[in-house]
Amino acid sequence: MKLIAKLLLPILLLAGAFFGAKSLIESRPPTPDQTPLVVIPKVKTLTLTLTDHRPPIRSFGTISTHDEARIMPELTARVIWIDDNFRIGKKVKKDQLLISLEPRDSEAALEEERANLSDLKRQLAEENVRVARAKSDWISSGRELKTASDFRLRRPQLAALKARLKSVEAAITTAALNLQRAEIRAPFAGQVLTRNVTLGELAIPQTTMGTLASVTLAEVRLPLTPDQIARVDGDLSQDSLAQKPITVRLLEPGRDSFREARITRVDPTTDARNQVRYLIAELPHPFEKTPFSLPLGTFVKAEFNGLALTETLRFSETSLVEDHFIWTLNEENELSRLEVVRLATEEGEVIVRPISEITGPITLVSRPLTTFRPGMKVESLTSKD
Repeated sequence: MKLIAKLLLPILLLAGAFFGAKSLIESRPPTPDQTPLVVIPKVKTLTLTLTDHRPPIRSFGTISTHDEARIMPELTARVIWIDDNFRIGKKVKKDQLLISLEPRDSEAALEEERANLSDLKRQLAEENVRVARAKSDWISSGRELKTASDFRLRRPQLAALKARLKSVEAAITTAALNLQRAEIRAPFAGQVLTRNVTLGELAIPQTTMGTLASVTLAEVRLPLTPDQIARVDGDLSQDSLAQKPITVRLLEPGRDSFREARITRVDPTTDARNQVRYLIAELPHPFEKTPFSLPLGTFVKAEFNGLALTETLRFSETSLVEDHFIWTLNEENELSRLEVVRLATEEGEVIVRPISEITGPITLVSRPLTTFRPGMKVESLTSKD
């Protein structure tokens, strides 16, 4: 009996616990049904309409020389004088004497050739007398002049003297030119960029004594993408630019004012690395303060007028999703996607053209969320563009 009681006791306890729990569950009051809370996001929106926009075309570049000359001697001679203005940063005028070379060798050569010329003129006069005498003697002998040989009439001797005379005259011209070359002058009005010569130095042909940059004109190369090229307001052919150059505004970082330049040429090649083409703008008098100077090597930003982009929308770049669509609201505040094409970017804003046709204004979600889905309900906080 004791064994049976030990076996039955756990079973009875488990059965009592089961029925007690079942009784408690059945006696619990029913839980009322709860409707899940739906959160409708609030979004800022703008009301936009299709219109025309004319954003400027922007580029950049570095001021470089339009004309740059290397000052080099054309004869070997010692430097005996250098102008005080032939120093880095100073300006010189066109044809201004910059360097003088020792002229005595050139002067001596010129005098020698002049003496040779005088001697040859004497010899030529004597030879003309001999030629005349030879003709006279031949005719006096009763023979016809046409039967006489050229040598008998001294024609080769006369021709040789005339050729030598021309050679000496050419040598005189060369000697006089070398004497002029002893004075090295500025080929144009410019500013001295470098100087590599000192007083007393021996000048040797084809060695650079300094460089000179034009002060009347500088240029800047402006890279443009194919999309920007397509938006240029003007003809980029060489003939058209020669008659009607495109005005461009050059801005130096940190300044509010700008200087005007003119696009006069287009590089005929396309850069294979990035597919850009270069427009070349000419800047008159770069070193003058009108209103500020632009020294060579200055980095500048450039902008000029582009074609009008018709039937487009303009808004903050943060509203454009994945660079090809925007979120809009219908009258029931339901979201929908509108596919667009980016045309230009302007100071943090984009100008786009819708792919599909739209009529009337649209309500644009200015700051879309990643959880947006087409047809989703939102609450609009509308403001006007």
